[in-house]
Amino acid sequence: MIEHISKIGVWDVVAGETDLPSLTIENLKADSTLKITCQFFGRTMTDDLGDGYIYRIRETGTNLITLTPDVGFVQGSDGWQLFTHVMLMHVPSTAEGDTSTIQVLIGDGDTNGEGAMMNFVLMAETVG
Repeated sequence: MIEHISKIGVWDVVAGETDLPSLTIENLKADSTLKITCQFFGRTMTDDLGDGYIYRIRETGTNLITLTPDVGFVQGSDGWQLFTHVMLMHVPSTAEGDTSTIQVLIGDGDTNGEGAMMNFVLMAETVG
């Protein structure tokens, strides 16, 4: 099973205001592992280290167990860079047949929470 969703184009990113497409995964298989891949081009507006944003991959609906880091940074570069974030989530036995939603949230942390994004892709596949 491979599910994906994408958004094509260029848009501004602001922490707490930017909505990215979410991915719905139906009929989860208990005790399986999902590989989640998020890929996009990102940039800040200047090369100041305080400029940029945090992105966090989150799951809602079934309480999947995150096995690997789910946070990344776009920071301190005013040129476009390719960001690819791969993570693993375990489907517990209590989630058999459930539906889960995977989304990417934008935050600020130690940055100003602003920048730009281009050609966003979010994929999920069962790998075990």
